[in-house]
Parts: sequence; C-alpha cells; structure tokens
Amino acid sequence: TVAISLNDETICSQISDQNRQDYCFFEINIVLKQVSICYGIEYKDNNSLKQECIETAAIANPSRENCGLIAPSNSRDTCFYNLATSLNNDATLCDGINFDLDLKDDCYQKVAVALKDGTLCSKIRSQNPDLRNQCYQSIAIANQDLSLCSSTTTSLYYIGCFSGLAQAISNDSVCDNAVKNFQNTKYTSIDQCYYNYAISSTSSSSCGHILNSTLRGYCDGNVSG
Repeated sequence: TVAISLNDETICSQISDQNRQDYCFFEINIVLKQVSICYGIEYKDNNSLKQECIETAAIANPSRENCGLIAPSNSRDTCFYNLATSLNNDATLCDGINFDLDLKDDCYQKVAVALKDGTLCSKIRSQNPDLRNQCYQSIAIANQDLSLCSSTTTSLYYIGCFSGLAQAISNDSVCDNAVKNFQNTKYTSIDQCYYNYAISSTSSSSCGHILNSTLRGYCDGNVSG
C-alpha cells in the first residue's frame, strides 16, 4: 500500500510474498508506465501479468525496442504501427507488424505517402491491390511521376492516375501517355483520360482530343451543358 501510494517500486522488493510483490510492481506500472518495472515480476504463474505490464508500458512509450518486447499480438502490431506512422515515418518499423497483415499494408501505404516514396508501395501485398494502386496513384500525382501511374494495375487507378496528374499540372497532354488499355473498359485509356480531364476542368478543348465519336459527343454535351 505504501509503495503504491508513493509510486515507488523499490518498496515492492521488501514484500516477502512473491505473488503480492508482483502485483505491487504491476499496480505501480499502471501509473509510471516504465518497462523496467515489469521485470520485477518473477513468479512463474504471473507470466501473463508480466506481459500485460510490458504491453501497457510499451504502448505508452513506443520505441523499436519496447514494441519488440510485446508478445506477438494485435497490441504489438499497434505499437509498431503507431510508431511507424508518427513523425518517424519509418517503413522498417512496419516490418515489425506480423499479426495483422492488413494493418501492415496500411502502415506501408501511410509511410509511403508521407515520404512520397513510390518504392514503398511495392511492399503492400498483391492481395491488397486497391491499397497498392492508391499508393502509386497518390505519389505519382504528388511527385508528377508518370512512371508510377504505369505501376497501377486496374483501369480505375490507371486512368485516374493520368487524369489526376493532368489536373494537378493543368496540362491535358499527360493523357497521351496512358497507352495501356483494359478489357473491362469501353473506351481507350487515352480517350477516357481526356474525358475525365475535360469534365473536371470544364475544358471543351480537351474534348476535341477524344477519338471515339460517342465519348466525344458525351464530353461536348456535358462540358457545354
């Protein structure tokens, strides 16, 4: 009781009953949140208590070392995620996430966008294509990097990347680089890019670049109307 009231873990060591001594360290750590206090918990039946103690302290004071002390779990993943996506923006911390793989992908995506580093997008699993494509598209537009648009794998993100980049620099000629076409689209990527640009910027001149007469007619009608 004295140890807890004073938040002094050194007093816990004077308790002869090991179980009570362990709970003394645990209770004090709730307030002080220092990983070192948890190592005072020694009774073999209190290993889960020790892990809970470490987890509480590590999440309150995240560091690469502290997060690594937490047993593999959602809590450990959260510790690494919060640290990686904070001001650190360190993708190597995302590597420590091994329990929740969706969270790991999200970690890479957030760090990649924060650093505007397209090379990190490839770390996102192929099983998560939308997030990977979002990553490439966001960074391509931010860095005005046409090559990253080509890294997208679906018509939605491929065309959206080129048209978004065209809008970002107010230059519809970017659409001429959208040379890859997709079976699930009715029009070519170039035509669709010019259409998207024309609609978003209300640029009737962009409609004139559309080769498909039907889409060009839609474009003229929507921009002028």
